[in-house]
Amino acid sequence: MAPDLERAERTALNGGVLPADVMYEILLRVPAKALCRLRLVCRSWRSLTSDPRFAREHLPRHPLLAARRPLWGQIYAVDMSGEIVKKIRIGIKNFKLSVQADLVCLAKTKRALVLNPGTGEIHALPDASLDIAESRCILGRIPSTGEYKAIRIGLHQDNEQAYECEVITLGGGGDQKWRVKSNPPIRVFPYSWSAAAVNGVAYFLPALVLYYSQNITRDSIVLFDLVTEEWRQTVLEGPVSAGLDGASRLKNNPHVELAKLSGCLVMAYHNNQHRSLDLWFLVDVDRGLWNKRYSMKYSHWMQEEAPYPLVVLDDGKVVLTWVGTSRTLITYDPRTGAWAYLVKLEDCHFMGMLEGSLLCSDLQY
Repeated sequence: MAPDLERAERTALNGGVLPADVMYEILLRVPAKALCRLRLVCRSWRSLTSDPRFAREHLPRHPLLAARRPLWGQIYAVDMSGEIVKKIRIGIKNFKLSVQADLVCLAKTKRALVLNPGTGEIHALPDASLDIAESRCILGRIPSTGEYKAIRIGLHQDNEQAYECEVITLGGGGDQKWRVKSNPPIRVFPYSWSAAAVNGVAYFLPALVLYYSQNITRDSIVLFDLVTEEWRQTVLEGPVSAGLDGASRLKNNPHVELAKLSGCLVMAYHNNQHRSLDLWFLVDVDRGLWNKRYSMKYSHWMQEEAPYPLVVLDDGKVVLTWVGTSRTLITYDPRTGAWAYLVKLEDCHFMGMLEGSLLCSDLQY
């Protein structure tokens, strides 16, 4: 038996009615919102459910996503049943959102905040130094150090043909400031699901205008290394256009988006001809190797809106967000090829998966 369970047993967890390891497994099955209430029952329950190991085991069974209500200046932590586990009011409205691990970055013009949903703590970043129009902050994490960085990128305020970017390290202390970096090798599209940060690298799809002026395909990817804080000059070739010849590549304009699933960068390819969604996982960034792990045929009730993948559950099902009559969570079972509704989410806009638990947090800014 693990040491924490032995301690829990010595404190007569559950009044001795159940063995400690059995109670541990029962509590793992309780959703986060109910568990946050149950932990108030006694000290032993609170101690057990606040343990980092318990939190790490609980989260995969009860995934949480961060959703925004920009007009209300609110962030929701929502579970897969649509239950709002936590509401956090912030000081800005009409913000843009980026999620990385257990943090959420909220940005508007030159202002940005970083939120820890687990503690509710809000950390204001210094005002950005560049006048960038239509900018967005992408939050990333360096696995080797646990360090978080935010990259801000967008059009130059006075020159719509030029992109600019700057980077800031979270936890920089009193000298914390944005650092101006070189421009990307080609214009990128840093909005919503056209950008993702995975394992210390931020990935961006190219700007739409490039398809008509340069030999750049829609599934090409531009990389920013968060460790060196430099753009890689070589563009990563996407999996959709990789097998095409030059003429076909120029004609090909696939509908693709970027996502993070199971710790990997994923390109979601919406194949309109076959009415399917293919999920390509990047398995080797240096060699540009991709692996197509899912090919999902659309259901008859799916219309023009394409689903976007959020998370792969422990049972292998994929949870996606889809816009029908309203924002909806749906699942796809690769074993049966079946789609199913989970829940409609009212008033929830852009969403990203939280990888941190609301049960405990040891993050220090």
